[in-house]
Amino acid sequence: MALEATVICLDNSEWARNGDYTPNRWEAQQDAANIIAGTKTQSNPGNAVGIVSMAGTRVEVMASPTNDIAQILSAVHSSTLNGKSDLYSALQIAQLALKHRPNKDQMQRIVAFVCSPVEADEEKLSRLGRILKRNNIALDLVCFGNMDDISKLQELLRQVNSNDNSHLVSIPPGTGILSDSLLNTPIIHGYAQPESGGFDEYGGIDPNLDPEYAQAIRLSLEEARKQQEEQGAQEQPAEPQEEDEEKLLQEAIQLSMQEAQTTMQQSGEEGGQKFEDESFVTNLLKDLPGVNVDDPQIQAALKKKQEEEQKKQEEEKKD
Repeated sequence: MALEATVICLDNSEWARNGDYTPNRWEAQQDAANIIAGTKTQSNPGNAVGIVSMAGTRVEVMASPTNDIAQILSAVHSSTLNGKSDLYSALQIAQLALKHRPNKDQMQRIVAFVCSPVEADEEKLSRLGRILKRNNIALDLVCFGNMDDISKLQELLRQVNSNDNSHLVSIPPGTGILSDSLLNTPIIHGYAQPESGGFDEYGGIDPNLDPEYAQAIRLSLEEARKQQEEQGAQEQPAEPQEEDEEKLLQEAIQLSMQEAQTTMQQSGEEGGQKFEDESFVTNLLKDLPGVNVDDPQIQAALKKKQEEEQKKQEEEKKD
């Protein structure tokens, strides 16, 4: 598992006293936090976990990111239930705690439990989500006991999510133990990206652990890469071919000659004779804006045009 620093935000508001989860929201949350912290510290000895309490007189960092599991568990169980939860401020404080982590090589993640009303409006949370994404911080949300604000959490997740590195898990009451419901979710396992060079062709999935899933990811990545290459080829403008340029030049000269010819009140025979005269055509084109009659392409086009006119007249005489 990749090296990671995680801050777990606990909802220790008065709402956590509710007993709709076994044994209640607070104790169920503590058990889940213990499992998350234990899984992370055991999967990689360089991982660190911090604890933030979201309710009370203020948002408080109970433990800065550390790999000392005893300190982490002590912080989880020393938090007390009090007041309202402030998810918005808690995420900001958690971001600062991650910013000052000792090991800057650690990936950054926040895991936030939400079991009480979210007072911040959707626009405010959306803006914070973009900030977290810009700072390369992934976010996992565990929503339980409060489904009324799920749309706010979904918008927050949409803004912070990058390459499916963030997740929202909603667990309604009556589904059993909270920690058990999290065991098969990405929040407990499977979301950490490997260090550079680790199973890149499988999207970071170890094929030895799940060959079928890894193979499916590899095929999906190859298909996406192929589509991007095809789209790039279609969007690339084609360079004009020499034949196309010559054709356009011929058409432009012919159009200019036709326009000039209509202004002349000459007979068809006299007009045709004039356009057969190279000096006449040259003088005519010289008066056109942006035309350089000495250009080799124009000279070649004039010559070709005159040959076509002569050939046409010869064919008419034969008829």
